[in-house]
Formats: sequence, C-alpha cells, structure tokens
Amino acid sequence: MKKLMNNCRNDIRVNNVSKVMIATALYTGMRLAEVAGLTWNCVSFKKLRIKINKTYNYNKGGGFKPTKNYSSNRTIDINPELVSILKEWRLKQKEYFLAHGIKNPENYVFLNDRQHIISYNGVKKELDKLAVQLDIKSVTFHALRHTHASFLIAKGVFPYITFQNA
Repeated sequence: MKKLMNNCRNDIRVNNVSKVMIATALYTGMRLAEVAGLTWNCVSFKKLRIKINKTYNYNKGGGFKPTKNYSSNRTIDINPELVSILKEWRLKQKEYFLAHGIKNPENYVFLNDRQHIISYNGVKKELDKLAVQLDIKSVTFHALRHTHASFLIAKGVFPYITFQNA
C-alpha cells in the first residue's frame, strides 16, 4: 500500500480526483460515500480533524444523506501529511474553478473538474489502473478502510479506538 500512497500523494491533479479520494481513505479509513460527501467546512486544517456527519447519496442521483448509522457520525484526527495533501488539493481546485467559472455551492471537497462527484466505478477504475501501473494487487475502495484499521492496530492503537476511527 506504500506504493499506492506515494503515487496518490505525489500526483494531485484537478482532472484526477480519485487519487486524492484514495489517499484520504488510506489516511482515515473513511467509507467511499463518506469521502465523497465530505465538505470543506468539515475539514479543520488548524485542529487536524475531519468531521463526518453525512454521506454522498450515490443511489438517488446525488446530494447528501445521513451516515450509515448514528455511530458513523464522528470526528477523526488527521495527520499533517493528509492536511498537506488536502491543502494542495484545495488550492488546485480553487484555482481551476475560478479560472473556469465553476461554482461549488455545496462546498464539496471532491467535486471534479466536470462538476461531478466521481462514481464508485470511476474510483474502482483508477484503483485497478494503479494496481497494474504499480505492480500491486488490485483492491476495492472498501479494502482501503481495512488497510487503515490494520495500520492503526500495527501502530499499537487500541482496537476500540481503531473501531471508533473507522
């Protein structure tokens, strides 16, 4: 997963939002719909936190919906590395949107250059492409969540805290 992380971290482009979504999942263990539904007002660069209080509604043509269950509403700590990735993404996104007259009234973090939230299939295609390119095993987006949990446990984070973060 280190190869995948390095590739995503070092290739932040407005026309490839998938890589920033993948990096966010690897660093946080968030579900795809949680990542897709993230808005800038829920990201605190100063406090190094992300507040998860909604998801993107892939099934009903977009917009927000509640998280999977009540306990899925949570605030998670993020590390300075993810903050750096998200700051770079925000700057590039803002510059591109301003130059092209694109509005983002919902304040989505992961709105792409065509004013859409990328589909599950779009993210999966990018993961498959990266697996071939980096000569790694192909994974699903949900596997990134498990990878994050395994990483936390390996670092000595207690399972209960790991469960709360994931």
